Amino acid sequence: MKKSFLKIQSSKILFCLLFSGALVSCIETKTIFNALKSGVPNAFDYTSGKEHFVSFPKSNTPFEFPKSQKVDFLKGRTLKIGNKPAQNLEAFLENSKALSFLVIQNDSIVFEKYYNGADQNTTSNVFSVSKSYVAFTLAIAVEKGYLKMDDKVLKFFPELSGKIHPNLTVKNLIDMRAEFDYDETPLGTLGRPMMILYSPDIDYQVLKGIKTLAEPDTYYHYNSNATHLTSMIIAKATGVPFTQFFKENLWDKLQMEHEGGWQTDEKGVAKGFCCFHLTALDEAKIGKVLLDKGVWRGEQLIPRWFVDQITTNNDWQSGYYYSLSVRNNTIKIPMELWDGKTPEGARKGVKGQEIIKDNKHYMSFPLEDSDFYLEGFMANNVYVHPRTKSIIVRMGSNAVDYYSTPWPLVYRAIALGQDSIPNEKLFVSSPHVPVVNGEPTLKKGYKLPD
Repeated sequence: MKKSFLKIQSSKILFCLLFSGALVSCIETKTIFNALKSGVPNAFDYTSGKEHFVSFPKSNTPFEFPKSQKVDFLKGRTLKIGNKPAQNLEAFLENSKALSFLVIQNDSIVFEKYYNGADQNTTSNVFSVSKSYVAFTLAIAVEKGYLKMDDKVLKFFPELSGKIHPNLTVKNLIDMRAEFDYDETPLGTLGRPMMILYSPDIDYQVLKGIKTLAEPDTYYHYNSNATHLTSMIIAKATGVPFTQFFKENLWDKLQMEHEGGWQTDEKGVAKGFCCFHLTALDEAKIGKVLLDKGVWRGEQLIPRWFVDQITTNNDWQSGYYYSLSVRNNTIKIPMELWDGKTPEGARKGVKGQEIIKDNKHYMSFPLEDSDFYLEGFMANNVYVHPRTKSIIVRMGSNAVDYYSTPWPLVYRAIALGQDSIPNEKLFVSSPHVPVVNGEPTLKKGYKLPD
C-alpha cells in the first residue's frame, strides 16, 4: 500500500515538474512531495512528525483556574442563529466538531467540556492563533529594546532589496499590510500556504516567494508569508531562535499546566505563521493576560501600550491589527446612510473609520461594549469580553464548521446571556487582488521605487 502511494505521489511530482516546464530545486521537489503526501493539515498533524517539533515543558509551579460553583453555566440555554430554529446550546457545541470548549468568568471556570476523544490533557494545533503569539512576542522584543515597530524590513534582510518596498516596516508585516503577492486560499493544492507549510526549509521558501504589488499599508491583505517573516526578524533582532525567545519571555512566564510546542521545518525553524500546540486550559491564560491589560500574576508580561492598541484602536478593515483579529466588535453603517454622528452603542471619543467590505463603503465604529478574539483555522479561538470578564476558548477539528458558523457572535451571546444572534459572516478575508470601483488596489505591474 505504501509503495503504491509513493509511486502515485512520484508520478504527481513528475507531472508537476514537466507541466511547469522549469527546473525545480531539491527543496521545492521535497516540498511538493510533502504537500501531496500530507494534504490539508489537521489538529494533530504533529504526531507523525515529532522530530520536527520544538517542545516546551510544563511549569514546576503551574497555574490552575479554579472551578466555579456555577459549573452548569450553559445548562438549559438555547441559541437561535439567524432564521434557524433555536437549539440547545450544549448540544450545539457538542455537534460542532470541537475538541474542547471552555468558558471562564471572573477568573473561574464556569463551563468545561471536551469532545471527539479529547480531554483536558489534549494538545492540538491552534493554526493561525499562532500569528497572535508571534505578535505578542514581537511586542515583548520591542519593549526590551531589540527593535522598533517602525524599523524597516531591509534593516534585517538587505538581500530583499528589489523585492520589497524600501519603506516596508515590521508593523506593516504584522498588520497584514505588506502588499505581497500571496493567495491564502488554495488549501489542499500546491498553492503558497501548502508550499510554506511543508517546506523542509521554510525561511528559503518564504524569502524566495516574496513579490510586492503595492506600497505598504495600501490595503489589508491576509498573508502568512508576512507573519513568518516577522518571526524571522525577531530571531535576527534578538540573536536567538524565535522559539527560544518565545519560550523564555512568554511560555515560561505563563505557568503552563501541560507540555506544548511549535512545529518546525527540517532545520528546526518554527513555522511562524501557524502550528503552535497547547491545551485549552493553557490557551485560556493568554486570554487572562489580555483581559488584565497585559499583566500576569503581578508582572507586566505583554506591554500595556500594545494591549491598549489592539483592544481600543479602530484601525482595522475586516482584518488583523497587530495580528489580533478584532473584526466583530464594530458597528458598520453604509456610507450613504451615515448622518455624520457617532451612532448609539459606539465607543465615545473614538472616530469612525471608512472601510470597504464586499466592494461597499461603510463607516465603522468600535462598540462601547467591545470584545476581541484570536482566530485560527477550524474555529480555534480565544475570545475575550472585558465587561463580563469572560474568556472563551474553542479548539476545533473541522474546517466545514469553521466556515458555516458565526463563532464570534456565538461567543458574545454566551458572554452576555443572549439567546439569539444574526447569521452574519463576519470574518471574510479580502480577495487575492482586492478591487475597489472596478480598479485593482494591488497591481500586477507594480514597479518598486529605487
